[in-house]
Amino acid sequence: MKVEGSLCSMKASTSCKLKFLIPWAIFAALTVVPFALIPPAEPLDMLPLQSEYDGCIDKSEGITYTMMDCNGLEQQRLDALLDEAYRKAMATLPPDEKKQLAISQIKWDEKIDISCQNDPSVKEFEGGSYAGVIYSICIQEETESRILELEYKYLSTSENFQ
Repeated sequence: MKVEGSLCSMKASTSCKLKFLIPWAIFAALTVVPFALIPPAEPLDMLPLQSEYDGCIDKSEGITYTMMDCNGLEQQRLDALLDEAYRKAMATLPPDEKKQLAISQIKWDEKIDISCQNDPSVKEFEGGSYAGVIYSICIQEETESRILELEYKYLSTSENFQ
């Protein structure tokens, strides 16, 4: 089964899979890992449910609409965590900084859609059904990064760095 616009089939060779996984791994190492090394003051318990998402994707057997269902459920979970992090961050700030955070959140929300639409991995699959899967993964990664950013900037305390 070939994915539209792809040089690799769903049961692709290892070298073909690596072609797509290496850029994502580099992105994660440069964006997510540095934030993950600094524990938040009150962890939002993001990681335990990741295995449920992984299990859902494994069970999808590469069927695009099933993968999209998994991605939708994962995005709902991430959105709830983002809302919680934002709410906790707002609770720690004085009024003038709350306004700045609210503006920052609106700008972030506007940016991620454009950023993911223009992501090279999404562009590579443009026109194919798999583009939606890659796009939703991009949104998930951006959401995870924003959660970690909020935790780091607003919910971490100086004791976490000693």
